[in-house]
Amino acid sequence: MKLNKTVFSLALGALLFTGCSGVAKEVNTDPGSSDGIAQPLTNVPGDPANGAKLAVNKKKGNCIACHYLPDSDFPGNAGPNLVEAMREYDRSVPWIRQKIVDPKVDNADTLMFTFYSNEGKKMVRKDWQGGKRVLTAQEVEDVIAYLLTFRNQEM
Repeated sequence: MKLNKTVFSLALGALLFTGCSGVAKEVNTDPGSSDGIAQPLTNVPGDPANGAKLAVNKKKGNCIACHYLPDSDFPGNAGPNLVEAMREYDRSVPWIRQKIVDPKVDNADTLMFTFYSNEGKKMVRKDWQGGKRVLTAQEVEDVIAYLLTFRNQEM
């Protein structure tokens, strides 16, 4: 069972994984550790309802391409079930934020791509080059707020 939790934790690390009128902050998105990004990317709290929409939007978050989320048609299973992951593993919000912003910081071999930071990346799609991001800063915070809603739900 311990091995399964370790594998699940590693898979979650490979995973985790956007507005509003909030002003984006300048944030160090490469802290050089697996501790994550402590400060929110905006001054506006995340909106879980918008995060839920982004998680299933194929042109934005598209979390369901690889992960199970409730109320989604044909969720993927390449990554961990995000509902179970949020309920069973006490990951910090900074850790979750790091996985969405740039999961390669602490796992260079992850298949999960970056949703916010393309700095220093090779093989970035042409339409995402030049500083364009998949998710805005506010959208990252919205997805985090959505994922956090699973922590206190009954199983």
